[in-house]
Amino acid sequence: MLNACPELGQTHELVRDFARILAQRTGAHLPDWISSARDAQLPGITGFARGLIADFEA
Repeated sequence: MLNACPELGQTHELVRDFARILAQRTGAHLPDWISSARDAQLPGITGFARGLIADFEA
């Protein structure tokens, strides 16, 4: 199913990578993840990434 829908595959990969950052407590990778999420232009993921950026700036 992931192969049939590129957006779903990309979302799956980004969510998996974010979960890995949290589980392994590798926050240093978060800026790169945010950049990838913003570049993906997937509405839910991109909005979440923008929220993380706002949190960093607060």
